[in-house]
Amino acid sequence: MLGLFKSKKQSRYSERVLPSDMGVGIQNSTFSLNSQEAIDFFSMPKAGLFNVNETTAMRVAAVYGCVEKISVIATLPKHIYERTATGSQRIDHDYWPLLNSQPNDKWTAASMWERNIHSMLLRGDGFDRLIKHSRTGKITGLVPYLRENVFVMRGYGGAISYRLTDAYTGEQYVATPDEVVHIPGFGYNGYHGMSVIQYAARSGIGVALSADESSAEFFSNGQRPDYVITAPTDLKKEQREALKQSLEDNHRGLGNQHKPLILFGGMDVKPLSLTAEDAQLIQTQQFQIMNICIAFGVPPQLVGVMESSKGWAGSSLEQLNLGFAQYTLKQHIGRMEQELNRKLFPGNQKYFIKFNLDAFLEGDSAAQAQYFNKALGGPGAQGWMSVNEARALKNLPPDPNPKYDQVIESGALTTIGTNNASQPA
Repeated sequence: MLGLFKSKKQSRYSERVLPSDMGVGIQNSTFSLNSQEAIDFFSMPKAGLFNVNETTAMRVAAVYGCVEKISVIATLPKHIYERTATGSQRIDHDYWPLLNSQPNDKWTAASMWERNIHSMLLRGDGFDRLIKHSRTGKITGLVPYLRENVFVMRGYGGAISYRLTDAYTGEQYVATPDEVVHIPGFGYNGYHGMSVIQYAARSGIGVALSADESSAEFFSNGQRPDYVITAPTDLKKEQREALKQSLEDNHRGLGNQHKPLILFGGMDVKPLSLTAEDAQLIQTQQFQIMNICIAFGVPPQLVGVMESSKGWAGSSLEQLNLGFAQYTLKQHIGRMEQELNRKLFPGNQKYFIKFNLDAFLEGDSAAQAQYFNKALGGPGAQGWMSVNEARALKNLPPDPNPKYDQVIESGALTTIGTNNASQPA
């Protein structure tokens, strides 16, 4: 622990540290301002008319939906296991409430993990400070930090430390790596991860923001005249202005809708069939939704795209969930598990943390019944689970006298009933 020092001043450049391939660090911060790395370091990404950052990106429905769907990781049970001579077994541990219930007196565990995932996806990294007992060194809490309040510092020899700034008091604390849970995004280079909105979805989100702005103007009549008035002869400027003023005075506003339009001098009204598609707004928005979903690795159907016949991982909900878990959630969960294991159990190979992804993949009642039938060794299945193990997965108490249990005799699976009569499975 390097100690506390109070300061109200926060770093101007706490967005992210310089990429390691620039060859610079805390000991040498001189570099060319013409390099793209320097431009990215000192400025937020910009695309179109909008700055693309953590706040503006979440205003795009597709981004919000993708981040929300990936944040299902926050609700997964995070169990602690002990390695044994025959494998591993789930155990009760003092760290379980910190991971699953309340990491500190101000946050719930689900909210903390959502904050970490949100920061990891949109800023490249999620950070939690480990609170340790002063004498025993036992971890007693985790406190999440906003990305802008964490500066990753690189010292001589490549060693890193973290300058944490309290969002309320402004106090700064320099922490060593063993005091910080650092959950990086994809492409971690030893110091920081890659932000999805900075790299993969930067332009798509900027275009989506511009399309949303244009769409709002479009449907507020900025681009949506309902009809055109024609005259047999050219109208003088004064006549055009008088006609325009008369229409605004008598037909503008909710109270004047559907009033009859009275025209003189051979004028005629022709309705216009201009639609949103004529302005190419819908196509643009749909294209950007697909781009954003690709960047985040979320099936478009999960964020509300109703074209169920398109998209990766199949069309059924079960196939979508399996593909989403296999190609997206497992990637993020793997990084989180490994970071938690090395920080909560440093140098200890006896215990490890495992996220229960099966809680996300639970199907309907029929699918669960089929799964447990096979797991318990039903017809045509070898079986790998006992009745009480299945009950534990459903948060049910163990049955002191189960109707049957599974045993392996001479390589053949048999079922033992309550009358102790063995029968073939």
